[in-house]
Order: sequence, then structure tokens, then C-alpha cells
Amino acid sequence: MLVLAVFGLFAPNAQSVLVAGAAAAVACAAAGLCMLWTGWRARGADRRWRVALGIATLPTVFVSAWHVRWIVDHQSTLPAYVPWPSTLFLAVVVVNLVGILLFPSDPLETETDERAVPWEGYHWYAITALDSLLLVDSMFLLTWATVLGSSLGTRHVNTAGIIANTGALVGDLILLAACLLLATFRQPRSGQALALLAAGMGAMAVSTASYLTITASGGHRSTPIVDVIATAGWLMLLLASLVPVPGSAPPERRSGSPRTLRLRMSLPYVALGTAGLLVVGQLIAKTPIDNAERAGLIGLLLLVIVRQMMIQSENTRLLKAVQISRRQLRYQAFHDPLTGLANRALFTERVRAALARRGSQPFALVYCDLDNFKQVNDTFGHAVGDALLRTTADRLRAGVRPVDTVARLGGDEFAILLDDRNEDPRRFCERLADAIRAPTLLADRLKPVGVSLGVVIADGDRPADPDALLHDADLAMYAAKRQAGGGLVVYQPGRPDRGCGAGGA
Repeated sequence: MLVLAVFGLFAPNAQSVLVAGAAAAVACAAAGLCMLWTGWRARGADRRWRVALGIATLPTVFVSAWHVRWIVDHQSTLPAYVPWPSTLFLAVVVVNLVGILLFPSDPLETETDERAVPWEGYHWYAITALDSLLLVDSMFLLTWATVLGSSLGTRHVNTAGIIANTGALVGDLILLAACLLLATFRQPRSGQALALLAAGMGAMAVSTASYLTITASGGHRSTPIVDVIATAGWLMLLLASLVPVPGSAPPERRSGSPRTLRLRMSLPYVALGTAGLLVVGQLIAKTPIDNAERAGLIGLLLLVIVRQMMIQSENTRLLKAVQISRRQLRYQAFHDPLTGLANRALFTERVRAALARRGSQPFALVYCDLDNFKQVNDTFGHAVGDALLRTTADRLRAGVRPVDTVARLGGDEFAILLDDRNEDPRRFCERLADAIRAPTLLADRLKPVGVSLGVVIADGDRPADPDALLHDADLAMYAAKRQAGGGLVVYQPGRPDRGCGAGGA
């Protein structure tokens, strides 16, 4: 850059323009090759963005070389006529945009993370691209209506050249906007590399805007500073390719505020509002709206509609995710994580509902406790004890009807709500006890399982309190545990140990 500055100040204009153009071509080639080289050496997401930008730079190298050849042959900076096929060169903008969007980044961390990051996966790629187009389209409409349109309408110009330069400027601005949106609404894994990319795209936009201004005014010569700015832009991209980008997210990500979310949501309305104010101002001033403005307005409206449709689709997905999350949280709040049975909170809620309708539908409450469970844990380990609890839960679940509720209250204590059962609860509990006592495989050995059960019948004489019923069933269970070998006890007020003993069971 220092050498170019010296040439620009002291060398004749023709030589300084040639040197500046050649420097821009060399810097472009160096940036493209460096992108491809570092992309080949990188891995994962860090490879994709480098390769995409490197591929997009290759056609520009040929254009820069053709530009230098034109200066040598015609002693002018800009050609008087640009063929229409040259407008196909604008396709590299799409590849460049893909490269920018592939830059490794992570969502922002906020207190309401799900709301603050509504665009995950491939959605945020499309949203960022649409936002970039919206911002640039509104800027182009404003510039066209105030300066560019009136300037072009007063003279004959090469239409293909104007379209090529205008498209290149719009493309550079779209890439710059994408970099800024990425830095604002995401967490780039390398802020330095993204800042260099944004600086390079900004320098390209300034250089292209200068060429567009010269072409629109009918000129064919530019100052060396235009190519010097382009050279600076390519060198910024070259430096960006040399910055290492971490492969994983940082341990502490940048936090985003609700203001950031509101700003992101308001972008399409700001762009549409700018265009709307422009049209209103032209209608008030009775200024005709030309075809370019109509096309820009229609394009802006279509972009806003597409963006809103994508946001609506993403909001629907988020709402579904929130509903699933709520169901999962409710399940975790009311179920035992080890066995999947209802926990004490859900069981108490079911008992309270059964008490509310027990006038016509009496029910029974069973309290179940495994015998010598602590010895199983001490002998075989807690993993075997957990396996025994899961096996017992499966046997309890298989022995009841779907309308009944089986719960794990804690440790090796289980409870069963026999809701609206015509069968004698004692006979049912006898069969259930036999199923639980079946030998179980513990540490590759079959072992019998002891169990004690306490039953309380909730009829009209029992108190309408779930805790009181559980307490009575617990008393009956301990009465059964005091019997030799465990058994089954049906609670009777004042005499919790009266009922069927082990032999009766």
C-alpha cells in the first residue's frame, strides 16, 4: 500500500493507474489462492467458508487481469462498451454470500434463549440473506430516486455497463450487510476474521461505487485511488484467510439483549417503511415513478412477504418445541426418573381426585415396601438395587389396570391406587404380592424378593385427606413387616395390625 501511495503521488497518471490496476489484480489472485489454501488445510465449518470465498474470487482474478490488459492496450481505465454476457459475472455474488453465511458462528446467549435465537439450522441462513437483500434494496431505491436515476436519465450510457457495475455494487453491499448482521445477531467464533471480511467487502463497495459513478457520468478514466481502495479490500480478505477460526463454540458466548431481538424483528419493516416514505414523497412532489423503482418496490415487497412466511414457519416450530418441552417438564415433575412411575406429587393428586368422587366409587390404597432392600444395596451394590426397583416397578405396572395408579414414593416404597375396583382388594393384593415375590436375577443369581403390603379402604368413613390415607396404609404396611416373612395387613381404625398375615396372604 505504501508503494502504491508513492506511485500515486509521484508517477505520471497513466503509469500510476496501470500499477494500481496491476496491484489490485495481484492482490485479488493472492487472496483467492490463500482462501483455497487455508480452506484445504482447515476442517469442518472453517473449511467451507474459505473454499466458497476462494472459488468466488477466481472469476474476479480473470476480470482483474482483463482490466489491466485493457489499460495497457487502450490507455483508458474503463471500456466504452461492456457486452451483455459480462453481467453473468454477478453470479459470483451468490457464491460469496454463501461463503459469508457459512462463517462459523453460534447463537447468542440470553435470558430467554429460545426467543432470542428463533433461527437455527438452515433457517438463519435464509433469514440473514433476506435481511441483507432488504437493506440493500431499500438503500438502492433511495439512491436511485435521489441521485442515480436522474443522472442516468440525462445522458446516453452503456446499459450493460451500468447494470454490471450496479449489480456489482449491490452485491458488495449485500455481502457487507451479511457480515454486519452476522456480527450483530450471532456470535462469530473469530471476530477478527469477520471484521477483516467486512472491511474488505466495504472497500470493494467503495471502489465499485466509484466505477459506477464514473460510468454513469459518461467518463472512461478513473484515478489510481479507486484501484488502491480495491487492492486494500483484497488484502483485507487475504488477512482474513490467515486468521485461525476455532472449531468449537467459546465456553462463554456473548449475551444478547431483548433490544437485539426487537431490532432483528423490525428490519423488514424498516426497509419497507423507507421505501414507503420514498413513494409517499414522490407522490406528494408529483414525481413519476420509473420502471426501476417499480421493480425495486415489488422486489422489496416480495422479500418481506417471504421473510415473514419463514418467520411464521419458524415460530410454529418454536411453539411446538415449547409445547413438547412443557410436556417433558410436566412428566419430569410428576414421575420418578428411575422407574418411570408416578411420584408422590402425582399420586397425591390422583388420590385427592378419587376422594372427591368416592361417594359412588370407593377405592383402596396399597402401600408396598420391599423387605431387606438395604441388604441388597450393601451386598450387590446400588446398581443392582436400582435394577431390582425397576423390576418391581414393571411387575406392579403389569399387575394393575390402566385406570389404577402405581407410584414410587421414595427408596423402596411404592403405593398403588386401586380406583373403582369391584374385586376384593385383599385378593388382588395377594396376587400382586406373589408376582413381586417371584425370584429375581440379582448379580447373575436368582434371589427371592420379600415384600410387605398395607391396605386401607377409602369408604365414606375415612377422612378426606390423602396424607391421612397414606399414613394409615403405611401403618398397615409396617404391621405386615413386623410379621415373620412379611405379608399383607388391611388397616382397621384403632387396630392397624388386624388383617391377613403372611399365612393368610
